[in-house]
Formats: sequence, structure tokens, C-alpha cells
Amino acid sequence: MTTYPWTHAFDPIAAPASVVTVGLARFTVLTSCLIRLELDPIRTFEDRPSQAFWVRRLEVLPFTVEHTDGKFILQTEHLRLEFDPAAEEFTPLTLSITQRASEVVWRPGLEDWGNLGGTYRTLDDATGRVRLEPGLISRSGWAVVDDSKKLVFDQEGWIRPRVNPETDWYFFGYGHAYFDALQDFARLAGPIPHVPRWALGSWWSRYWAGRWRRAGCSASGSPPCSGGAYRRSSSTSRTRTTGC
Repeated sequence: MTTYPWTHAFDPIAAPASVVTVGLARFTVLTSCLIRLELDPIRTFEDRPSQAFWVRRLEVLPFTVEHTDGKFILQTEHLRLEFDPAAEEFTPLTLSITQRASEVVWRPGLEDWGNLGGTYRTLDDATGRVRLEPGLISRSGWAVVDDSKKLVFDQEGWIRPRVNPETDWYFFGYGHAYFDALQDFARLAGPIPHVPRWALGSWWSRYWAGRWRRAGCSASGSPPCSGGAYRRSSSTSRTRTTGC
């Protein structure tokens, strides 16, 4: 079976010292501001790399764990997580994360009113504005990435659907340190390839909606297409003409 070269960038299993399992939940401290939140009814959990998160083995950072009055508390330098160990799902009553500096509290289901937006898969058939997916940074001071239904890679580098119906979230609690949030995400997402300019070749494109009679020359003085320009007739069809 072929193993694809990008699999060499995978390092999906976090250091054991960064992982805490309590009840049906597993929490992974990736950075002092970023925690992976999992809840799995059968406690198998997902260790394969997903489409978005290739690397989870980062340096082990100091954090504390405390069990008190039926509550589990995990604290990093910047975050305080509280969880009910008896919980069967993440709800506003069973899970909360507080940013220690600002005292901003997040709970599942809370609306991220200040999210600055992420990407849009395609502009095909789009007219006017499009609604972006939620992104990694927010004026709210936090953002949550739901990775629960994203595909995962197998050992050969093929993407597969998840078998387990677990909850798999990533909590970004960076406040307004937007650059830090993006920088840490890049560490988790794996190396970002940069296409060399020479590989793109010469690109030229022009489009007008409606009728047009004659295409002019390109900036270099050469025809925009081999063998001549094009003219659109009164109908929507194109007819070929002589070159520039």
C-alpha cells in the first residue's frame, strides 16, 4: 500500500503528560491557551490526524489538576477549565472555560458574536456577499473549532470517515492575541506548502458579462489567445476573428 509523502508531517498522538482523562472526557493541553476537548461514550477517543489537525505532540507545558466537590478543575497559565466528571455530554452546566486574565467565561452553546470569520469553500454560483465560516480569532476573546465530523487520515494517508461518534472540539482562548492564535494553529495544522512562482506559469484572464465585439491585445502586445481574438455577436455565441 502506498504511503503518501505528507504522512511524514503527521505527529497526531499528544504527549501522555499533556493528556488527562476524566469520566467520559479527555482533555489535551496543547498550549496554555489551546485545549482539545473530547467526549466519547465508549472512551476509545480519536488519535489519528484529522484534515485540519496533523500535529498534537507539542512541548509539555505546566498545568494543574484538581478534584473537588464533584468538580474537575484543570488550570494552565491562561485558562481554567471546570468539568463535571459524571457528565455524559458537554453542556453549559457541565463544562466551562475561564480566561484567567480577563475573566471571560465560555460555555458550550455560547454565541461567538465577535468571530472575525474564516474561509469560504468556493465562490462558484456566489452572487454578492457570502457568509464566511467561523474562524480561529474573535473579538469575543475565544473561538471553538468543531472537528467532530471531519475526516481522518489512515496509516497510508487516505482520508476516512470517523467510526466513533465522539465530540471533538478545540478551544482557542487567546483573547486578542490574534497572531499567537494563528501561529499556534499553524503548528498543529502541519507545514504550509508554498507554490513557487515559476510553477504558476503565465496566467491571463479577462471576462465581461454581456456583449463585446473585439478583444484587445495583452499588455505585451501579443494576442490574448493563439490564433486571434474573439468577438461576441449579438447573441451569446462567440465567433473567431483575426489576431491583434
